Amino acid sequence: MFDKTIFPTGSLLHRFINYDYWYGEEYLVENDNERYFEWNGTDNPDYFKNAIDDGEWLKELNHYKDNPIKYHVNKNYFRTPFELDDTYDGEVDIALGCSMTFGTGMYNEYVWPSVVEKETKVPIINLGSAGSGVDQAYINLQKVIDKFKVRKVFHYSQIFGRTYSLRFTYKQKNYFEGLLYNTGYRDHAKDMWKEKYFHDVIISEENILFEHKRAIDAIMGLCLSRDIGYYYFNTENWHPYFMVKEGRWGNKDKCRFSKVVDVEEGDIVARDILHPSKHQHEAIASRFIEVMNKRDRYIEPFYNRWKGHYNPIDAKLL
Repeated sequence: MFDKTIFPTGSLLHRFINYDYWYGEEYLVENDNERYFEWNGTDNPDYFKNAIDDGEWLKELNHYKDNPIKYHVNKNYFRTPFELDDTYDGEVDIALGCSMTFGTGMYNEYVWPSVVEKETKVPIINLGSAGSGVDQAYINLQKVIDKFKVRKVFHYSQIFGRTYSLRFTYKQKNYFEGLLYNTGYRDHAKDMWKEKYFHDVIISEENILFEHKRAIDAIMGLCLSRDIGYYYFNTENWHPYFMVKEGRWGNKDKCRFSKVVDVEEGDIVARDILHPSKHQHEAIASRFIEVMNKRDRYIEPFYNRWKGHYNPIDAKLL
């Protein structure tokens, strides 16, 4: 086994890795007793109001009025009770990913890292960052991999065109933010590339696949060099309940959804509709639970995202 790489104390790379990922302060609540976000990303007041007003989703979403989600986070804005500078002598597992790992739109007890933790009885540190890509997952893992006794790393990330952007923002600090290619040539993209290069190269399918594979290989390398189990999936093993019927999901004040699959009995639909439900989080967790008991590591092959209609479980559509 080859040696793991350790950053020298005080090195520039160490400082870079440890910048926080930032969601903005609009919905952040901080007091002496707790720190949480009232909303997160596409789970925002505009989406929720639109869905309630439409009436089609009223039955599934009305309970959130009396039982709102609180996204409790640590001081680095991860949805975990672990503080990254704490000392913990026991083994831990790590969850990596984007908003589907962070648990946007869902109560924390039902998010897939929590489901995996209930099965393994090993504490899991949720390092999911909403709106991020696989480069950010690599950065997040680097923050903790040599601070804790990491047993296994579970990583769920669909193949999206995303990268990180370093911004000088809240409290006059540098923070990472997600750069989503599907939002077009604007904001951070204008700071990083010329428009023609962005459209011709950056958002091309070839580049998106390369960037994704490069980060997955890097994360696998971190885990292999430390004899840590690594498990990665990129596809959905469920069918979404919705399709966009108006606007697009990046436009929060206009986006509306139609129901395309009956909601399963006992399920809880995500507050923003867009993200996994309770049962869908359980489906994600079930694959990790199954594969971790059979092998030391697993990487799901990349699939062709644009080859026909994607219906992985042959769901009966409405």
